[in-house]
Amino acid sequence: MEPLSEQSDAVTRLYEILTRANLSVAFTKKVLVRPPFPFLHKVCTEALGRSGIFSHEQLTLGNLTTREQKAGFLVRALAFVAFTLRAIQADCVSILLFVSPVQVLAGFEVDRTHEFLRQLVLVHQLSDMDGIKASAAAEVQLKGENHLYTMAIKFRRGLTKAQAAVRLFLRNRAMTTTDGNNNDPTPPVPGTKFLKVFEGFGTFEGVVRSATDGVYVVYYAQDGDEEELDEQEMLEVLRQSRQLEAASSVVAPPQVESSADPSPPNTRTVEFVPVNLFGDLERELPSRQQQEVTRNTPSVSPSRNAAAATASKQLAALMQCDGLVSQGSPSQPGEVLLGDKSDLFRIALPKPATANASNNDGTSPQPNVGEPLWRKKLLALVHPNGVAAIPNPTTLYPPSTISK
Repeated sequence: MEPLSEQSDAVTRLYEILTRANLSVAFTKKVLVRPPFPFLHKVCTEALGRSGIFSHEQLTLGNLTTREQKAGFLVRALAFVAFTLRAIQADCVSILLFVSPVQVLAGFEVDRTHEFLRQLVLVHQLSDMDGIKASAAAEVQLKGENHLYTMAIKFRRGLTKAQAAVRLFLRNRAMTTTDGNNNDPTPPVPGTKFLKVFEGFGTFEGVVRSATDGVYVVYYAQDGDEEELDEQEMLEVLRQSRQLEAASSVVAPPQVESSADPSPPNTRTVEFVPVNLFGDLERELPSRQQQEVTRNTPSVSPSRNAAAATASKQLAALMQCDGLVSQGSPSQPGEVLLGDKSDLFRIALPKPATANASNNDGTSPQPNVGEPLWRKKLLALVHPNGVAAIPNPTTLYPPSTISK
């Protein structure tokens, strides 16, 4: 089906019908390409306003703001037209069962909207000599828009199921006469996405919401509308969707295969040697300088420490046996204390050299740095000046402490 335009035959014929109906509604052919709800409201109130099927609020366009209110208005108009033409036994389809108000509001099924406008003009031109319009209006008021809408949608769903059953039967019979080698898409499941082109409105992305007995309820997120399709229509939509996806996909050019083996990439192994860039700065730290001094200072081995302890014990024992003891005299600067305070052992040691002292050859003596204590004691024993000191009794027992 070709998309409608202002020059289409259907639009031109409908424009002529509405013009001859003497309706005080100004419009152009462009409006009939996709009749909007304000135009439909103006035509319905002009043609059916005196029939009494609309409430006082429904006659004002500003009061109809929601989709439910607009759909209720259209249901009343569709039912009145269908009941009136049924009473005169007009040879036409029931517009109440044929047209979906939701689809009309969404701008879909324009051909069915045109059929509604043609039948509306026919009812407007009828005279009410026999009370046909009054009877149709009373039936509309009695049943109400909710009941009429439910009845119509049940009929459309039943009709869709019947059409799906017939088409499925014909399709199965056709498959038995062929080899079955075709590329027809399989029936979709709920959640299947597809693309569908609506003439004059572009391409919409839809998704299958439910599938019951060959009837598929699909949803279009771009306009928030639903649509019911039988199995044959659903399969046709899937075929068109495949074609659209194939046309929109970009095929990458094939790569040219070379007969020669590709040369390996030119690689080179680079060895990384770790280099300390901050060595000079680290050596200036006080902690590093202290480590250098400790590393350069000679350490005394544990064996020498053990030998010194043994020699010290032997020296103390020999001094006790030989009586090399002096009591009562205070220790002098050149003496070493051995033993307990009650029994002082003093050994005369050579006096330490002063800063101005010098050797016989005129050179200054070198200090014995790091000399252990046991070595000093041992040198005192073998020194020629190391004579035993005789203690003075007055130093041990002052006269003031002796009782008379």
